[in-house]
Amino acid sequence: MPENEPLYVAWTRPGEWFNLTVKVLKAGRYGIDFLYSSHQGGEIGLELDGKALASSVSLESTANASNPLAWRLWHHWNMAKDIAEVELPAGVHVLTVRILTEGR
Repeated sequence: MPENEPLYVAWTRPGEWFNLTVKVLKAGRYGIDFLYSSHQGGEIGLELDGKALASSVSLESTANASNPLAWRLWHHWNMAKDIAEVELPAGVHVLTVRILTEGR
């Protein structure tokens, strides 16, 4: 579960995307972690400065059918560790996350 009152992107659909500005202090190989909640699961793409950074990444559904409150099926969180291992150059860059399939 994320900390209280975080900002997050929600209710996404295939074809949507968002940018994050990242400052890489030292060039090198990094693992990417992704905190998410997804009723259906799906795939995302990662780009750095407009170029593909890694192969598409599959995310599993976080829905839990045993939860007695229907709306909570949409609010189970998962921390996907090392979903991709990428080479990042030093400096300030734009990381784009693309919703490829499913979403929400």
